[in-house]
Amino acid sequence: MSLYNFAAAIELSRANGEELPSRRPAVGLLVVVGLGYLSWLPLNLVMPIGNAQWVVTSVWFPAIILLTLLLRVALAFIVLSMAKERREFEQRVDALTDALTGLPNRRALFKAADAFGQDRDLKVDAISVLIFDLDHFEQTNDRFGHALGDRVLRLFATTASAHLNGTSIVACLGGEEFAAILPGADPLEAACAGEAVRHAFANSAAFVDGLPVGATVSVGAASDVGVVGDLNALFRRADAALYVAKRAGRNRVELLGPGDASPVAGG
Repeated sequence: MSLYNFAAAIELSRANGEELPSRRPAVGLLVVVGLGYLSWLPLNLVMPIGNAQWVVTSVWFPAIILLTLLLRVALAFIVLSMAKERREFEQRVDALTDALTGLPNRRALFKAADAFGQDRDLKVDAISVLIFDLDHFEQTNDRFGHALGDRVLRLFATTASAHLNGTSIVACLGGEEFAAILPGADPLEAACAGEAVRHAFANSAAFVDGLPVGATVSVGAASDVGVVGDLNALFRRADAALYVAKRAGRNRVELLGPGDASPVAGG
C-alpha cells in the first residue's frame, strides 16, 4: 500500500501544464498516507500484535487506523476538487484556443499583448507584430471546398509555428487571418521572419492533397525599438501595413518600422 501511494504521488506531481491548486495538497496527503502504512512495520516490531484481543486493547493500532481513514477521506475530497479544477482548466484552455488550428485565438493573443504591456520586468529592446492574411481564401474554398480550405488553414498554422522562434506567440485571429508577437525582434528581423513564413507557405501550399491550390499569404509587419510602446498601436500599424501589401499585389511583406509614416516593402 505504501508503494502504491508513493507511486500515485509521483504520477500526480507531473503537472503536464495543468494549473491545479489542489495538486500539491493531494501529493502531500498521498505521501503522508504512504508513510502511515509504512509506520506499521516498525511499530509492529516494537509492539507486536499478539492476538485479536490485543488488537482491541492496543493504543496505537486503532489510532493509526483512524488516522489513515481520516487521511483517505481528506484525499477523496481533494481528488474531487482536482477533478473540478481540471474541468475548469480545460474550459479556460478551450476558451483561448482556436478549435481548427490548435493555435491561441484572438482573445489569447490580446491577453498576451496586455501582459507584455503590464510586465515591468520585460527586458527586450525591440518588439514586432506580424499580421497574416491568406490571399483569396474565399476563392480557395469555392474552388476546392471547405474541407480542403480547413486543411490550408491548418497548414499555414503549422508553417508559421515552425518558422517563428520559440519566444514568438502565433495566434489565429479568425477565418484566414493570423498574427504573431515577436519579442526582441527589430524591423529587419521582423521582415525576415515574415518573409520566411510567406516563402515557406507558398512552397508548401502550392499543392495540397495533390490539388494545385497555389495558396499564398500577405504579411503586414510593425516594430518598436528602444522603448516598447502600446502593443495595440503596434497591431494597428501592422494591420495598415497588411492592407498596403494587399494593394501592392498580395503575396508579399510590408513593414512599418519605428516612426515610419508609410510601409516599406519587405518582399
